[in-house]
Amino acid sequence: MRDRRTAKKLPPPLPGDHPCSGCGSLCCRYLAVHVDPPSDLDDCDVVRWYLVHRGVCVYVDRDGDWYVQVGARCKRLDRSGACTDYERRPNVCRDYSHDSCERSDDDAENIAEFSSAEEFDAFVAVNFRVVGRKLRRRHRTWRPA
Repeated sequence: MRDRRTAKKLPPPLPGDHPCSGCGSLCCRYLAVHVDPPSDLDDCDVVRWYLVHRGVCVYVDRDGDWYVQVGARCKRLDRSGACTDYERRPNVCRDYSHDSCERSDDDAENIAEFSSAEEFDAFVAVNFRVVGRKLRRRHRTWRPA
């Protein structure tokens, strides 16, 4: 897991009137899918499986929601990062707010991020105990590994 005290390196400030001008389409270079938190050893194995793939990380956001993030550039971006089908873009794209962008959303506010199975296992060891094959939370609040 990344040290939360490390300052996040953001692209330079956005030029122009639109908050996305000059961004390079950071939000169009990955997708994040909500997943249920692990509740047993089989779920942990699935999270480990995610993490052995290139370009994949798992994170727990500040609300305690779990996500799998996959590095995958949108097929509709041109070389400059502009959408080539902007008028017909999916509603997910239309509804995405620049307030959620990496430029304004501080990943240090996430509870945890895992880019390897070892990071995930360390987090599980600190925050869960195994009862049979089930996981039980050790603490009311998440603790860093």
